[in-house]
Amino acid sequence: MMEELVSRSIFENEANKEVKVIGENLLKEKEYLNLIIKEKEELINILKKDKEELNNSYIFFAEEKEKEILLYKDRLSINKDKEIEYFKKNFLLNFLSILDNLEIYNNNIRDNNIEKIVDRFYSFLEGNGVKKYVSEGKLFDDRFHNALSVVDDGSCPLDIVVKELRSGYFIGNDVLRHSDVVVNLYGK
Repeated sequence: MMEELVSRSIFENEANKEVKVIGENLLKEKEYLNLIIKEKEELINILKKDKEELNNSYIFFAEEKEKEILLYKDRLSINKDKEIEYFKKNFLLNFLSILDNLEIYNNNIRDNNIEKIVDRFYSFLEGNGVKKYVSEGKLFDDRFHNALSVVDDGSCPLDIVVKELRSGYFIGNDVLRHSDVVVNLYGK
């Protein structure tokens, strides 16, 4: 029995050593797994930060592109408005040359029908924001007048428009067509 006790004691010692080794190995594996988990968590945090930075970059990029598109639309709108205004002015200038011819014809013939047409032309012009301005008797101003001739009229002050050869017109606040005038260059 003694032998049995010794055998049993040896067996228990061996078993305890194995349990101790297994326990130590399990602790090492647990530490190793905890280290791997910690590394994976750090990697997840890095990926989350990268994702957030990418989202922010995308949002910034999208906002910048949206601003560019709005600016482009504004430029197109402005250019379109300028083109419309340019074509409108050219049309009205051509229209004015027809009106000039009708007025010349009417001044020579005095026809009621032509007068009615001329009046309709003026109504059309007013409806489009065009106004005729009178230059005779006013001080010459190269912003509104083209001096085609000069005279020496002692009865008029210097730089006064003595005669209007062709009428000038405004569209809004802008000159559509300058008046062609005769200016008193000398005088009192």
